[in-house]
Amino acid sequence: MGEIKNSFEIEIAIHSLENQLYPVELRFSQPGGGLQLHSGTAQFDFDRLRGLELDLKGYGKALFESLFGDGKLRSWFDQAIANAGGQDSPVRIRLVIPQKSGTAPAVLGAAA
Repeated sequence: MGEIKNSFEIEIAIHSLENQLYPVELRFSQPGGGLQLHSGTAQFDFDRLRGLELDLKGYGKALFESLFGDGKLRSWFDQAIANAGGQDSPVRIRLVIPQKSGTAPAVLGAAA
């Protein structure tokens, strides 16, 4: 997929499990250049996610809270969204989960 012209790009990459935590990288790029890279960790409550499998809004909220439970990642994400809103630009958010990591089934298939 190509870039959306004049858009802010946020890429969230979730990597393999390490000691019950998932390393996360947050990349934020602005129209015309400029890239910020931040890292942190996420911890997913799979029992809670399974319990919300029929409640899409609740599941999404629980997934967001798990992903951004690291206060630094949440702060950087909020700042990126605020920067885009301040310039009235669209935001494209991509979630990247390397297939080889085995993380995708755990994170996205928790309710399966």
